[in-house]
Amino acid sequence: MKQEFKKNSLIMVIILSVIFGMSAGIVGGLIAKVYILEGKYNLPFFGEIDLSNGYYRGSNIIIRDAKKVVVEQNDKVVETINSVRGSLVGIYRENPAAEPGLKAKDQSDKFILKNYYKIGQEAAQGLIITSDGWVITNFLPDSMDYVIITQDKKVYSIDKIMSDTLTSFNFLHVVAKDLPVRKFAEENEINNGQIVLAVNWSGESLIDSIVNTEENLDSFLFFSDLFSDKVKLANDLSEKFSDSFLFNLSGDIVGLSDNRGEVEVITHFSGAINSLLKNKTIMRPSLGVNYIDLSKLVNAMPNTVDQDKFEQGALIYKNTNGISVVKYSSAEKAGLKDGDIIISIDGIEINKNNNLTNIVQRYIAGENINIVYLRDGEEKDVDIKLGEVE
Repeated sequence: MKQEFKKNSLIMVIILSVIFGMSAGIVGGLIAKVYILEGKYNLPFFGEIDLSNGYYRGSNIIIRDAKKVVVEQNDKVVETINSVRGSLVGIYRENPAAEPGLKAKDQSDKFILKNYYKIGQEAAQGLIITSDGWVITNFLPDSMDYVIITQDKKVYSIDKIMSDTLTSFNFLHVVAKDLPVRKFAEENEINNGQIVLAVNWSGESLIDSIVNTEENLDSFLFFSDLFSDKVKLANDLSEKFSDSFLFNLSGDIVGLSDNRGEVEVITHFSGAINSLLKNKTIMRPSLGVNYIDLSKLVNAMPNTVDQDKFEQGALIYKNTNGISVVKYSSAEKAGLKDGDIIISIDGIEINKNNNLTNIVQRYIAGENINIVYLRDGEEKDVDIKLGEVE
């Protein structure tokens, strides 16, 4: 009896020892992971691992669900392409009556190929920018004998053609309503490294990314009445996409490609579109100054007295022809001169995110703006009526 009791007691001691030993191991592991490993290697015991801080370079970390990330992005790309196609149109030369000598009834009773426009054989393509019929395109029709065809196969005759003086793009108008329109991406939403989709009228698409939003990086001198920045992509667009349209993954319009494959930022057209809607014509504004964008320069003598005033803004400066302020321009009439630093327009600061040209070109010729500027270190302001680019 005593022997059996001793035997049972020994078994109980062994079981308890094992339990306490395992418990101690678990507790020790928790302490090591939470206080030692996580502190040293930033490996959390609970929750997700954040790879964004760069602590995991060289670590043997296995990511098991990468396929899920790829599939979700693929789904988003397909969804975006399908959603934006509705705003693309084909531009065709107007089809004359099919077979002369046939009555309308005879033509409707039989299939006649000449009566049809063929998808893929368009003269050009365009993008709907207003629901009431304005379309933007790199194509300039030689007459009104063209039609616009939407994705739902409706045919509209062109009744107006307008050309933009600052870009190679043109605006066509048809009598329509409730056309599908995509949102324009804001200037601060167009960033380097961003994935974009080039989509054309035929339904083909191309995935690319933005590597730069400026074209002329060698120049430091700009003109207030002429755009200098464009979107540069990681890959050159093929001929198939040379006049396509670029969208971000949210389906917002980022830019328009011309027939050379150069991409114009969509924000360059906001002033022209506002002018079309307000005046039924394009009236691009003119200020008339050459300037240095100070945000693109780094001071080699940062401790120099008063040099901080040259850190941002638009410094009016002579071009290679010795002209800083164009004669008879709005700027000259307002008294602006060489050496003045324009620091804001209507409260919008001129800095690395907003250059002078892009701010001015948001307006319409004839509008009044308030310019704040520095002259000899003293802040001044002036109201200016914008002229028109000729």
